[in-house]
Amino acid sequence: MADQNWWEEKDDAPEPKSGGLSEEEVESSTSEAASNVPFFSGYTKQKAAATGLFAFSFLVGDWWWDGSNGFSALIESTLSVLEMPIWVPYEMSQMYSFYGFSGILIQISWVLWDIVPLVFFGGFAYSWRGSYGAEVGPEELEIRRRSGKNAYRFLVSFSILLLVLDCFQNMVWYGWDLLAIPNILSNFLHDHYWQMIAFGAVFGLNPENEWIK
Repeated sequence: MADQNWWEEKDDAPEPKSGGLSEEEVESSTSEAASNVPFFSGYTKQKAAATGLFAFSFLVGDWWWDGSNGFSALIESTLSVLEMPIWVPYEMSQMYSFYGFSGILIQISWVLWDIVPLVFFGGFAYSWRGSYGAEVGPEELEIRRRSGKNAYRFLVSFSILLLVLDCFQNMVWYGWDLLAIPNILSNFLHDHYWQMIAFGAVFGLNPENEWIK
């Protein structure tokens, strides 16, 4: 009986796999090789380009409206934050006495402009949180993408609030004259040209808009 079934036993025997590895081991090694990507993958190249554009505006631009570049503005911004408990309450009460609740919003706008260098520098720095190995796996890649997306969302939200409050304060100065809007926008672009470049660079942090493959 055993002699009659010898060919069946041969057919049922497992075929040897590549390099003597089992099928599961081959699939595992192939999947691992496919999941690891070089450090400068498509999204990382995009984020590096965005960070480079921000760094250019930060190095050569005026970030304190007195000719100071971004790094000098970081010092001024830090000093301003440290002094805020002293001058903000007084200025807030003064602005409220002149403009009511609008004065409080104007004061908030000034405070936000004082922390712009710190916020943008910190936001771009945070976007690089993650692994720095030559190759990264799916978990590290996800951390890198999530950090970039969180930084993108934060900086866009901050910038929108900043723009809205800045337009509000200028409308108060111009007595809500709608004809002054073109002049307000022109002055904004002139005074905040380098910050607008940095704001444009923020969109390169969003992994959902991957421009570089």
